[in-house]
Amino acid sequence: QEQAAGYAPMMVEDAVTMGTPHVGTNLSSFCGGQCYAMARTNSDFKWTASNGKPQSLVATDWTVIGSSTDELVAISSALSMDVDSNHSKRYFGLGHLGMLKSSAAVSRAIDGIQYGAQ
Repeated sequence: QEQAAGYAPMMVEDAVTMGTPHVGTNLSSFCGGQCYAMARTNSDFKWTASNGKPQSLVATDWTVIGSSTDELVAISSALSMDVDSNHSKRYFGLGHLGMLKSSAAVSRAIDGIQYGAQ
């Protein structure tokens, strides 16, 4: 429930991420500009990494999804959240965009939103 300066308080009950670099990505140095915001050294990622499982004004139930063959986001970054095994899903053989095309991955994301901590 810690609020960073400049951000309005929010109420988020369920949050799902797919292939999200929770602690940044090493590929940020290859494209410059906006990609620098994805660097592991970015203060937002340092904050996320130090907060394990960020919370909103209400308890936030996180589900994180990643793939060991994601070419943009390392699996360790995608799953870097302090959640139990019911809220963390590792896929094999799916690229970064492949997760969005996978009916199993998309269904898992929807389940994370619909059922949360149930």
